[in-house]
Amino acid sequence: MRYTLLEIVQRILSAMDSDEVNSINDTTESYQVALLVEGVYNDILAEGNLPEIGTMFELTATTDTSKPTLMTVPEDITSLEWVKYNTQADADTFPTWTDMKFLDLDDFHELMQGYNAEDDTTNVDIFTHTIANNSVTDTITFTIHNDREPAYYTSFDDGTLIFDAYKSTVDLTNLVKSKTQCWGSISPTFTLSDTFVPRLNQSQSSLLMNEAKARAFVELKQANNTNAEGHARRLRIRLRNSKRKMPHDSSWPLSTLPNYGRK
Repeated sequence: MRYTLLEIVQRILSAMDSDEVNSINDTTESYQVALLVEGVYNDILAEGNLPEIGTMFELTATTDTSKPTLMTVPEDITSLEWVKYNTQADADTFPTWTDMKFLDLDDFHELMQGYNAEDDTTNVDIFTHTIANNSVTDTITFTIHNDREPAYYTSFDDGTLIFDAYKSTVDLTNLVKSKTQCWGSISPTFTLSDTFVPRLNQSQSSLLMNEAKARAFVELKQANNTNAEGHARRLRIRLRNSKRKMPHDSSWPLSTLPNYGRK
């Protein structure tokens, strides 16, 4: 069962034989417990790639049409595992989601060297992008195709993506947000409110409850709760061995090294 933050705090206060509360803000102690719960929650998320923080999302399209193949990863996304782009032909009825291949910046640069803008002024574009490096501002040039669907992408700052091409007869000015599909990890927001429900499954919620209870006894009561500590240890061992409830193989994205990620 998943509890609200208020319910977690109430159960921990009850275990400590503390005053009953109707809100996490009712007493100093109840708010301190809520802060402890937040800390344990963040620790659980930091320990490993939990399936509960995996999500599908779209990239953010550029607002500068002079940079048609530039897109960005949303700020709350912490890792990008794969990117697909809809390369649906005009005659097709359904979308064609095509995998975009990630290239290291050096390999992407080599790819651009094969695009000769001087020989093909119609189908090859050049655009510049300004990058702030400490107190120095640098202007980087990218060479792209404008007559085909994208196939490759790279990143130079772990958040901005540059693709190799866009089809101007279809996408007109730039790559389109709604034509992207991505998978990665999101950074869940912990809200210090009574009704907030931590984004964890049942086993992880039990770990949260027991770990927070154990910490509350130590930090607020200067005592140990061996029962809660024992439960927390057993749950941690169990969660290390099985993080998902859905069938998966060793190639499942969050159990392997990403081909692109933000730390």
